[in-house]
Amino acid sequence: MTGRFTLVIAAWLLLAGIARGADDAPLLLQSPTLSRTEVAFVYGGYLWSVGREGGEARQLTTGGHEAFPIFSPDGKWIAFAGEYDGNRDVFVIPAEGGTPRRLTWHPGRDVPVAWTPDGKRVLFISDREAYADFTRLYTVGLEGGLAEVLPMWRGVDAWFSPDASRIAYVPNIQWQGTSWKRYRGGQTTPIYIVRLSDLALERIPEVVSVGAAVQEHPAVLGHAQLTRLPDAGDQHAARRESAAVNESGGEAGDKDEHLGGVEEADRRQGEVV
Repeated sequence: MTGRFTLVIAAWLLLAGIARGADDAPLLLQSPTLSRTEVAFVYGGYLWSVGREGGEARQLTTGGHEAFPIFSPDGKWIAFAGEYDGNRDVFVIPAEGGTPRRLTWHPGRDVPVAWTPDGKRVLFISDREAYADFTRLYTVGLEGGLAEVLPMWRGVDAWFSPDASRIAYVPNIQWQGTSWKRYRGGQTTPIYIVRLSDLALERIPEVVSVGAAVQEHPAVLGHAQLTRLPDAGDQHAARRESAAVNESGGEAGDKDEHLGGVEEADRRQGEVV
């Protein structure tokens, strides 16, 4: 892909310092996802990627109807939701760009949320079997094929533990999940942890950010507050090993954590402090 534009990224880099462009205006970047070396995101309906140190972004797709990118565990693939023929399905594309490969073909809405730890299957949500307003969790192979449903009867976001023995998931949809600015109500959904061998369930009742908490693998690592953004709030969060990336106020922020714990950072909308 030849399209390029200069990415302005407000980034926390505890080990490498702060990388920032000259223009402070938010770029309306959405749904950032993190690999060891790259940040991929949605801008203008297309997928883009940029190095974690910031700089010039590269356009990966040209379809213009892409959303919700997620890097594979090895960073070689990006799963995303594409809507090219009037229906949203799961696709994958090489991390360096190329021709998207379609994985799901059902007329229901399919949206990727994670990968299996071995990188061989994409975890996605779909309303294909719903009789009401809910979705279920499925996996599909990297080469496509029949999707396999997980045993939980509903779910809207999820993440496997590193050994794939447990899964942390959010069971309930938020009726206004993308409009949290100055929100003071009670939409925060619970997080359930299921041991897949016997379906034993543990409920996490704390009030935490849905995206950040699920991506932090609470079944294995626990959870802690990573950001305090009183103006815009976090709209999307993703995690890779000791780093996390979040979307807030139209910008993407990337930061590393200390090995012994999480370093808390405060940021105003569009500004590192």
